[in-house]
Amino acid sequence: MQNETFLVSPEGRWLPEGSQEFLREVGDLDPDYDAAMFAVKNLGFIKVEIITDLVVSITVHPSNVDLNSLIAVNHVLSKSTARAFCIRFLTTRWEREILPNAERAFERLHDLYSLAHLEDHRSSERFFATRQDHERLLNNSEHRLRPILQKWRMAFGQFDDTVLPFMARHGFLQRTVVVGVQPNDPDPVFRYVGDAFDWLGDRDFPYRAIGEKVANQPDREYGQWVAEDYRQTALRKLPQLDRVDAALRGREGRTTYDRLLLPWTTRSSEILVTVSSLVTDGPTALVRTGTTAGAVETLPIPSVKKIAKSS
Repeated sequence: MQNETFLVSPEGRWLPEGSQEFLREVGDLDPDYDAAMFAVKNLGFIKVEIITDLVVSITVHPSNVDLNSLIAVNHVLSKSTARAFCIRFLTTRWEREILPNAERAFERLHDLYSLAHLEDHRSSERFFATRQDHERLLNNSEHRLRPILQKWRMAFGQFDDTVLPFMARHGFLQRTVVVGVQPNDPDPVFRYVGDAFDWLGDRDFPYRAIGEKVANQPDREYGQWVAEDYRQTALRKLPQLDRVDAALRGREGRTTYDRLLLPWTTRSSEILVTVSSLVTDGPTALVRTGTTAGAVETLPIPSVKKIAKSS
């Protein structure tokens, strides 16, 4: 197969590199420079090189790209049988990652787009969330949340009876909330609340909250703020890692914590989102020990059947 190179415009049109149509979009019919890279860095184009039947290279500037071009790329590449997708992207410098299939490649492209276009309304006087690059978490063997993300990847995002015991073994069951999001109901509801979240209400709150809307917790402002993130995670079906700085009800001062949101499919149409938190600064910050996993919990493990609805 002959190598082919296209530039995908912000409107989602696929234009062959060097074509008159592409050069008209650049505004220079006789460039003495690399017009393709100029378009990527400055005009929001995505460069797609189909090198062989097995390799596709994608070059993108996430801060300038438009969602329409991402959707256009996904529509075409979702039919590709290539075994390697090389994504070259610009942050403060050019970086490169290799993904094994089109689905993972689009997931990464969408996440790079999201990281570069953080929503301003996710901050308020009481709460502030800074999106982190969850891919870098996989390269940090010292981060306690790393095994949880690895588990999600290995399970292909499918929730089963092994998920909660795994979290318990790595010391996160008490510090995890599970919420359910139905396709026809935008309001996330609690399916499981770890004992460490009794500060959300009272000591019985983790038990009384099951089945209740996340937004309706005693601290309504905080409930509505986190519910939107949970809903978006279920809709995007992509992991999300945040550094949160918050003034939490019932706690003195401000609390800083890392929050990993993972969307899981179930036997029904309901999407489960696990929210695992690691407090790094504040009254309840964890004391670092010699292990990255934390203390092993011995609490009873809830059955997956009580959390995930079966079809």
